[in-house]
Amino acid sequence: MNNGKNHQQNNGGIPNGNGMINGRLARDLERDRRTMLFTFSMGHPIPEKDLETVLNEFLGSVAVETIMMQDVPRGEQPMYAYIVFRSVNCIDTIFQGNELVMFLINGNHVWSRRYLS
Repeated sequence: MNNGKNHQQNNGGIPNGNGMINGRLARDLERDRRTMLFTFSMGHPIPEKDLETVLNEFLGSVAVETIMMQDVPRGEQPMYAYIVFRSVNCIDTIFQGNELVMFLINGNHVWSRRYLS
């Protein structure tokens, strides 16, 4: 007899008894919904601090949870960064229904989109 607590089948993204949704932890999926990918142009580096400053000015100083710049060898330019926000509302505010959003940071174009896991 199965009481449903250890039921492993997943129906349409409903968490099972182990906190899994389609083979992934629910907390990871929730974090993915709060994550954006920012891409930079070659030859136009964007320092992490400048990216954080622009986002904090736009959304408030507590909006950004973490910034993960591409890990590159010393002297090379990161070409992308992942930004995790404290709330999915931040992403909704930025995109306003659009698929891509361009920021102008230090005169450089920075493209952003929702993170797709």
